[in-house]
This record gives sequence, structure tokens and C-alpha cells, in this order.
Amino acid sequence: MLDIKSKNNESGKFKKIKNKWLFYLICLPMLAAIVYMVRYPQLKMTAEEQYENPMETEAFIWNFYMSNYVLYKDLYEKVNETQISYRELYLDIIPQEGKTEDIKDYLENSDLTADMKGNPEDLYLSHVLNEDDSFAEMETDFFERLEEPFHNLSRIFDYSITDDKTGKTITNSGRNLSSPEEFYLYFRVTYDASGKVSSHCVRGENPDAFLKRASETGRNNPLAQLQESIDSRYYLQAGIKGPVSCTVAYGITLENWENIKDKMIVTSDGLEISSDFVYYTWNRTEDLFLYNSLAEYFVLLALAVAILALLLPFGEKTPWKFRIFKLPFEIVFIIFCFLPGFLDFLAGQSARVITGRQAKLISSQWRIPENGSWILAYVLNFAFCAFSFLAVMFLVYNVRQIRETGLKAYIRKYSYIYRFFPFVKSKLVSFYNYMSSFDVSTETNKVIIRLLVVNAIIVFFICSFWFFGFFGVLVYSVLLYFVLRKYFNDLKKKYDILLRATNRIAEGNLQVVIPEYLGIFEPFKPQIDKIQEGFRNAVEEEVKSQRMKTELITNVSHDLKTPLTAIITYVNLLKDENLTPEQRKEYVDTLERKSMRLKVLIEDLFEVSKATSKNITLNLMDVDVVNLIKQVQLELEEQLQAAGLSVRMHAPEGKVSVKLDSQKTYRIYENLIGNICKYALRDTRVYIDVTEEENSVSVVLKNISATELTVNPMELTERFVRGDSSRNTEGSGLGLAIAKSFTELQNGKMSLELDGDLFKVTTVWYK
Repeated sequence: MLDIKSKNNESGKFKKIKNKWLFYLICLPMLAAIVYMVRYPQLKMTAEEQYENPMETEAFIWNFYMSNYVLYKDLYEKVNETQISYRELYLDIIPQEGKTEDIKDYLENSDLTADMKGNPEDLYLSHVLNEDDSFAEMETDFFERLEEPFHNLSRIFDYSITDDKTGKTITNSGRNLSSPEEFYLYFRVTYDASGKVSSHCVRGENPDAFLKRASETGRNNPLAQLQESIDSRYYLQAGIKGPVSCTVAYGITLENWENIKDKMIVTSDGLEISSDFVYYTWNRTEDLFLYNSLAEYFVLLALAVAILALLLPFGEKTPWKFRIFKLPFEIVFIIFCFLPGFLDFLAGQSARVITGRQAKLISSQWRIPENGSWILAYVLNFAFCAFSFLAVMFLVYNVRQIRETGLKAYIRKYSYIYRFFPFVKSKLVSFYNYMSSFDVSTETNKVIIRLLVVNAIIVFFICSFWFFGFFGVLVYSVLLYFVLRKYFNDLKKKYDILLRATNRIAEGNLQVVIPEYLGIFEPFKPQIDKIQEGFRNAVEEEVKSQRMKTELITNVSHDLKTPLTAIITYVNLLKDENLTPEQRKEYVDTLERKSMRLKVLIEDLFEVSKATSKNITLNLMDVDVVNLIKQVQLELEEQLQAAGLSVRMHAPEGKVSVKLDSQKTYRIYENLIGNICKYALRDTRVYIDVTEEENSVSVVLKNISATELTVNPMELTERFVRGDSSRNTEGSGLGLAIAKSFTELQNGKMSLELDGDLFKVTTVWYK
């Protein structure tokens, strides 16, 4: 019960603290917004005192004088009935004095003339004025900018220009511009025969101030900037002329003035009428004053809010760690970067509220009555202000959090970039490892394409920076150098490991193991294992061959010695004169049998030697394999019957022809069936299966062995190896060896299988 109460008390305290912080978060920005907006009336009064009629500004008067040059050109063409360029009318261009040598050098280096006939200055002047594209571009650009103010001014004002000598006039109005009384604002200027301004006539709100500025501005020439450009960039000097013997007048009626005065914008390019007149512009002195004052005042209040946010109590139980303060560091940084832009928006929006333009905008777009639009404009402005101060508090609280946790810990905890870099690093490492371990035998094209794609993306990204892409190329090249250096060093290390392993194998160590990862050389590992396995097999085969040579000598000695000893013995017995005819006949029969045995051994040994050395000439012809086997069976029929064996043959009907040597093939099956007669279990069946396929013919012989076979089937085809390991039978041990050799000589294949006592021989002949 006590625990529940204590928990409820702690929960209540926490809610109170949380509510207090929510009060700070909500009320402090609202209070700052109220203080900010309280000054609006005072700022409005001060701004009205700063009002300056746009017609009296220096920029506006300068537009008048620039327009006079355009009007005078039109008047000159009308009076003289000709077409003329601005340059011909207003500029006298001649080569600069003392630049003759420089001009000659320029002409020679430019190959403009092969010989220097005529006046170099005239040649150079003609080239620049008529053929130099840079001069023509500069001239065209300047005079286009000269015409812009006139086009804007002519849409607003009535104007006229009169030639004082001929009385010819150009005007855009039916009104009498010689009479100022018809106009609310009026300006007239007269040029004498030398081009100087001889008189002004002004009518307006403050004619004295306008006349003073007009007199000061009239002393300057709009073409002075062009003159400076010509004098500084070319070996030329320009004399400037202006309108002469003419009077120019501009006027606007009171009605037209009322329609445009709130929409008019004065710029260096002339007068403009803004259709979105309610939007804020900085071309009015009172508006500019409002903007600057509001921006400065907001900065002061924002600093005050920031200081208060820093000084608020800050403890362990303070729930300042709301979700709003756990936003990623990047969002906080973006808010900080956009704060100056938001300040600019807020100052402009507040200025529109003060001047009433915001209410007019709301009224015109949302079709709300004027009173309602004023209230809505101030409510929205209050919301924007409060939100701006809340953003300041948000930034300050995050700064406090950085101070409490430390910048590194804050970034580690709240920065997406910090989390993104390890991800990018892992991907780069993964790509690097892939490049270091791809299979060079199968993946080369894929790797090249991936490299090109990655490089193209990087180069495209660098090129998007234009001039700064040069620094990107430097950084990319340096990084690429270090990456490639590391890559090739890794390759060299792995290559050295592989080279050491192969050297050890070459020295005779066939147990070499490479535990290291070899990257792109990894596919060589199984190949090295195969090489070691091949070497081991070759060594084993050589050892086996040496062993077989020893066994061959032993077996040949034994098998040849046995009949030879018997022959010698019976020859000695025949020398006994006391022998009976029956005994003598018995001894002679034994001698004959042992002699034939010795002959068979010697012949078999001779044949297997010839077959092994491939010193045999084959007489290939079409042989019917089935018929040949039947002949062998018929030839050995007595032995089969004596052994109690019955043959079951399964073969296709008709001929089964293969190109073979009939004698050698006959010997093969004679040996195989002869072995069956010697070693098969009595009173059993022998199976012979002949199968013909598209490209081959297979012959399978199966029988049951009379004795248990403990030898490896493959060893039975070796020379002098018998199934009877005691060697008590009469076999030479060469039958299967001869059969296998003759089979392989004819590009066939012979294999043995043992399944318990089942003995199976398979020969395959290829067509």
C-alpha cells in the first residue's frame, strides 16, 4: 500500500514538473511573439516618417535621363529621315594616342594583314568596330540595357520629344505635354545645341527636392560606363555626345498616379508595375526601414528567449527529454541553417501585416471581408512569430543537451550521418573484398562492368560541382592512389604466399597446406591440391611399379622354375636304364606337359610385354562381336563342361559389328572365358550379356568364384597376379593383364567388379 502511494506521489511530482516545462515551452514563445507584435504601431508611425516619393529618388530620375537617349535617337532618325546606330550617334571612337607600336604588334601577331599598307590605326579601328565579336557583344549589351528603362517608363508616363530647330515631335499621348497643369507629376528637360541641360520644369509633391536631384543627375552621362569600358579594354578612346537642341517632357495624370503608386517599383532597370503589389518589395524607403527594424528587433528578442532557455532549471527529473528534443542532429542543423531565411520571411511577412498588404492579399485570394482579413493576418503573423521563437528554444535546448552529453556522444546517439558512415564503410570494405577475391576465370567481365559503373557515378558526381570539381578530382585521385596501392600490396602479399607454396611443392614437399585466404588467387588452391594429389599418385604409381618389378622377377622366377625343375628331374629319371617302358612313357608324358606349360608361360610373358610396350600391329576389320564370343565358347566347350559350367548368353539378334583386330579380340575373350573355367564354382551358371548402344558395344561376363577373392579387383589385371594367392593353380597370372592390354590397344575399356563371390568383367568397344 505504501509502495502504491509513493509511486503515485512520484508520478504526481513528475506530472507537475512536466506541466511546468510544457508551460515554458508554450508560453515563453507566445509571450515573445506578443512583445514582438506590440511594437508594430510604433514601427508603422516611424516608417511613415521615412516615406520618400519614388518619383523623387535618384534611381527614378536616372531612368528619365537614360530614356532621353532612346527618344533622341528616334527623333534624329525622323528629322533626318535615315537610320543610325547608337554608336554613330553618341560615340566618337579613335585610336589612343601613343599606342601606334602596340597596335602594329597586335596586327602582326593577329595576322590581320600580310603587309602594313595604309594607316595601322585606321586598320585596327575598322577591325575592332566591324569584326571584333567581343566589342560588338559589349556594345549590344550596353545599349539593350539603355533601352530597358525607356520601355518601362513609356508604359506608365505620357512622353514627347520635340526638335527645337524643325519643331518635329514624337509622342505617345494626345495630351499637350507642354502644359504642366494637366498632370499630377511632370518633368521636362531642355538640351541646348552643345548637349548641355539648359532648363528643367518640374511639377509634383515636392518639386524643389526633385529639381535639385534632377540637376545633380543631369550632369552625369549614362554612356560614361561604356566609355570607361572602351578606354580600358581596347587601344581606343571614346568621345561621348548626347541629345542636342531638343526638349523632352514626361507626365502622369492624378488618376493614373492613384492607380499605380502602390504598385510601382523603382529599379536600376526602370519602373515596373507589380501585379502582385501586396507582396513585399525593398524599393521603398519605408518598407526597407520596416524590414530592417523588424529583423533587428526579432534578433534581440530571440537572444532574450535563448538566454531564458539556457537559465531555466535543469535537473535529473526535468522531463526536457521530450521526443521533440530527440530529433536527429541533421534536422537540428538544417533548422539552424534555415533560421536566417525564416527570419527574412518573418520580417517581410510582418512588414506586410503592418502596411496592410497582408490583409489585402488574404482578402483578394480568400474572398474574406476586409475586417476579417485584418484579424486573420494578425493571427497568422502571431502564429509565425511564436513558432519562430519556439524554434530558437528548440535549438537552445539541443545545445544544452550537447553540453550535458558531450558533442561526440550526442552525435553518436542522434546523428544519422554517424550511423550512415559505418554503413558506407562496410559497403566499401565489402566491395573492396569482392574486388580482391573475385574468380578471375569466370567473373572478369562482371567485375569490369561494376568498376566502370562505380567510376562513372563518382566522376558524374564530381563533374556536377563544375569548377569545384577540380578539387574533387584531386581528392578522388589521391584516394584512388592509396586504394590502388593497398590493393596491389595485398595482391603482392597473396602472390608471395602462393609462390612460396609452389616452391615447397617443387622441392618435394607434397603435404603443403595454405591456410591463408588468397583473394583472387583463391581458385588456385584446389588446383594446387590437385597438383599435390597428382604428384602423390605419380609417386605411388612409381613405388607400385618398382614393387611390381620386384614381384615380377620373383613370380617369373617361381613360375618358370617350377616346370623347369620338373623337366630336369624327369630328364634325370629317364637316364635310368632300369626303367620299364610304362615308367618311361609316363615320364615322357610328364616332360611333354611341363614343356608345354613352360612354353605357355614364355609366350604369355612375351605377349604381355609386347602389349605393354604397344609394339603390336593391329589388323582392324569389321568384327561381329557376338559371333566371335560364340566361337570362343564353342572352342572351350570341353573345359566348360569339365568345370560343370553352363553358359547363359543374352545378345541382340543379328550382327553387332565393331572395327577390331579379330585375333587379339579372340584372345581377349579366350583368356576371360578360360579364367572362368579355371576359377568359377563348379555346377554354376555363367552369364554373358552383349548390349549395343548408339556409339558403343558392351560385353559383360559374370560368374561365381570358387574361392573367396580378397584381392583388389584392379590388381587382378596386373601381371602375374592371381585370384589364387597360394599359386597352386596352373594359371600364369597374365591372362587378365593380356586381355586388358589388348582391349586398351583397340581403344576399348575393360573393368572388373567384385560383389561378394560374384566376379564381373565388362569390356566396352567404341564404334
